[in-house]
Amino acid sequence: DNYKAVPDEYTKVAEYHATAGSSATDTILGAKITTTYAAFISSTQIADTYSGQVKYVMVHPYDHTTPSDVTPPTSCTTPVQGVTYMQELATMNSAQKTAVLNSMTEDNQYYLADQRDNKSYCVAKLKDGNIWMTQNLDHDIVTDGTVIYDNTTTDLGYNTSTGTYGTASWTPARATYSSNTHTWGQGATSGPCSWDASETCYFQYTPESYDPGDTYWNGTESDYSDWDAYFNTCTWHDDTFSYTDCNVTLNPINTYTSSTGNSHYHLGNYYNWNAAVAMNDTSSHFTSDELIEQSICPAGWTLPRVGTGNDSFYSLWNQYGFTSSSYNDADSSGAHDVGEDALWTTSLYFTASGYYGGVLGGVGYDGSFWSPVVNDDVIARGAYFSVDGYVYPSDDDYRGYGRSVRCIARPVSSSVSGL
Repeated sequence: DNYKAVPDEYTKVAEYHATAGSSATDTILGAKITTTYAAFISSTQIADTYSGQVKYVMVHPYDHTTPSDVTPPTSCTTPVQGVTYMQELATMNSAQKTAVLNSMTEDNQYYLADQRDNKSYCVAKLKDGNIWMTQNLDHDIVTDGTVIYDNTTTDLGYNTSTGTYGTASWTPARATYSSNTHTWGQGATSGPCSWDASETCYFQYTPESYDPGDTYWNGTESDYSDWDAYFNTCTWHDDTFSYTDCNVTLNPINTYTSSTGNSHYHLGNYYNWNAAVAMNDTSSHFTSDELIEQSICPAGWTLPRVGTGNDSFYSLWNQYGFTSSSYNDADSSGAHDVGEDALWTTSLYFTASGYYGGVLGGVGYDGSFWSPVVNDDVIARGAYFSVDGYVYPSDDDYRGYGRSVRCIARPVSSSVSGL
């Protein structure tokens, strides 16, 4: 009935929302518009050649502005062109993602927000050609029933064959803690457990995350003496593998001000491996080099791989001066060289955020980041560096430790293997 007469003016029949360029002359970034045409044919229709017109109108402003509830990080104030939330990359095709990559200048800092909590992060297209977060993930795991983790917001249900997300969800068994009143590293049951009787204290298979608050490493080398003084005030517990009763006034971590450090070096949250791969129980995953194809990262992003793939720590670090799978200073003096400096003085901004196991350890001395790759039944793999000259882009650690998470946008052509 809509086609009984040729309209004498343009009639809107559909809307399409696409990511636009940065200027009025730019084309739509890899978008496709599919239209279907219908014709009205009458039994008395006169034989003739018929033609019509379709008009496409861009009504969204080309100078796309960021929603008012998204606040840029202190360290970067340039938004990624035409994209507000990290999760938007999950719905883009290869052409669109390539266009986003091409709109970014290598090593420059931009920002995107996490749609789950509106926290903004600095990101950069680094020398390996991928988009990395240049700040540690700071997302709090929530178990109050109001937050739903699904494939639209979180890196769940990814299909490596199709490169798309399928329906998936995760209801975490534990939340993010912001104080030491809980016992980090316990198993699924409450109360202390014996190291001799069970490994669940240390090698727990339930997710756990710790938020140290608004704290920063100041981006300079530490000789560990501050941490020695701090740890000497703590009490170590063998049954829970944790410290308590520490003198917090001796904690050498800075609260960020304009005169201390750089907001790239926000410590972020610490996640045990089970939280990092968004699983309540990873005990069935024990095959060496098994790849867990999901994570706590936003949808469209993932944990970097180990090995030498194009989305690996090794591939990235090699671009910035590391030439082997491990590196240490020739004279073991702890002095920096160009490669080590790149971890914090270039656009990498890998934070020496240490680890968490009941108390923060090693902040300003080392950094460790989870990958989604299994090592064995109690250990998972990741990356590690220390300021005294050791760099391991394929390291391993006990799953119960709290390590940092640094997400990478899923490459246009992602590695399908863990290595």
